[in-house]
Amino acid sequence: MLRHILLLLSITQAFPPDTLYLTIVEAEARFLQKNLLLYAQKLRIDAERALLLQARLWPNPTLSIDQMDFFAPSTPEYRPLSEFPRFYQIAVSFSQTLLTAGKRLHSITLQKAAIHIQEAAFADLLRNLRYNLHTHLRALQRDQILLTTLARQETLLTDLVHRYEILAQSQIVPEVEYLRLQSLLQSVRTTLREQRLSYEETQNQLRQLLNLPIQDQLLWIDTAGFWPERDTTMPPLDSLLSLAPYRPDVRLAAYQLAYDEANLRLQKAYAYPDLNLLASYDRLGGYRIDQIGFGVGFTLPLWNRNQGQIRAAAALRQASQVLYENALSTAQSEILTAWRNLALLKTQWNQTSLTLLSTYQDAETRYRLALQNQRVSFLAYIDFFQSYKELLLNLTQLAYAYHQAQAKLQHASTTLPTDP
Repeated sequence: MLRHILLLLSITQAFPPDTLYLTIVEAEARFLQKNLLLYAQKLRIDAERALLLQARLWPNPTLSIDQMDFFAPSTPEYRPLSEFPRFYQIAVSFSQTLLTAGKRLHSITLQKAAIHIQEAAFADLLRNLRYNLHTHLRALQRDQILLTTLARQETLLTDLVHRYEILAQSQIVPEVEYLRLQSLLQSVRTTLREQRLSYEETQNQLRQLLNLPIQDQLLWIDTAGFWPERDTTMPPLDSLLSLAPYRPDVRLAAYQLAYDEANLRLQKAYAYPDLNLLASYDRLGGYRIDQIGFGVGFTLPLWNRNQGQIRAAAALRQASQVLYENALSTAQSEILTAWRNLALLKTQWNQTSLTLLSTYQDAETRYRLALQNQRVSFLAYIDFFQSYKELLLNLTQLAYAYHQAQAKLQHASTTLPTDP
């Protein structure tokens, strides 16, 4: 294991100086600070809170001034009590709308539900992005280990192929052995190329998740912790299933249901007309010089009682109820599947001996030297090298799948932090 770590450290020296080195913990801290999607969702929450402030406000009153005669002659018999303004008649009216049937309170409740929706959407976005982050971080660790070992295998095979090319040209060894080595080298290079493409795509995903500047051309994640420890404990399935109603996407569906219920109550309240309080002042327009009047006004609900909006709101509420039940069922099924997958991979990993990798690496050196000294057969070395490469790919993929299963179970059982 120590030799493998030293090999990983040696390959990092080949990276350009603008490589960014992070641990898993440092990468997650940067993700929480720099991710642009999380920042945008926080702004949406702020926008909904501002709309809650708006919902608490009363309608503005209306003030109107009319019937002003700016061209009235200035004569003593019709001169106003004051010299300015100089006109005969003026009318002033004031009106204030009073919301009835609890419209204001229903609007406040509706907006609070909208805030909860955005908060649950933020938690669900964080849950999904964090799962993607951990998945790609472990994938990058896997690719770094594979690229390190495959690059070493390519170097060793290239040197061996050059030796066998000279020996084959001198007819010291059969040409078929040289061709088999060439084929093996091309197989390693093909695997190395595919792994490099996977590595670059992982770099691309992490660059977006961590909001890395283009100047940091490469990201190197510390590979400590990639090989899991042996562990046979599993969290109780019943306790995990009990968390399903509090998962962010399920809470999002529940808050959408509460929003549609509040909207239904609001639409029913709109069937009742609002009350307008009126006050007016008129000078020289009535039976007295100065006349003050009061009144009330409201819309007669004869033909429009908001029937269509009420029916639409009721249908949306039923749809939200169905979607909530579907979200809850989906969450429970995902938790069960993730739990079973993790249990399967834990069992398989506990049956795997990680020391095989270092043993194979030491044995490969001995086999290669023995082949050069003709102490082992050519086919024996080829078979051993193929099994060494397959073991490397299988172990790294198994470790990656184990981490992915852990992240999936965490993703499936994450709850809102504000939930009891």
